[in-house]
Amino acid sequence: MPHGYHRDYQLLKDILFPALEAMHDCLQMTDYMLAHIEVNGHILDNPLYDYLFTVEEVNRRTLAGTPFRDAYRQVGIEVNEGRFSYAGADPAGLKASDLKHTHIGSLGNLCNDRIAALMDAAADWK
Repeated sequence: MPHGYHRDYQLLKDILFPALEAMHDCLQMTDYMLAHIEVNGHILDNPLYDYLFTVEEVNRRTLAGTPFRDAYRQVGIEVNEGRFSYAGADPAGLKASDLKHTHIGSLGNLCNDRIAALMDAAADWK
């Protein structure tokens, strides 16, 4: 780059410097948040989250032989009447912690190994 006075760069200062400061502030906030994050491992034990598993209950009933439309309607009625509970009629008494998902991206199959491989490949790319 040639040495000397450059009007183009002078005009960019008004845009570039505030943007860099804003990015610096965002990085500071992100660092603070990540340093203070706490995971509540028992949050699903709170009854506020019971309706989180309505889809699971519809799927369970469908796999047990109830047509999907009927299972969906039954669960909706139970929710509206305030009597929904996950696996309510199941004698095994399943809880949210008993979910065994295996589809890609689910809690039981996060595919972290694939993500790590992609990140490693991206880091090695030049």
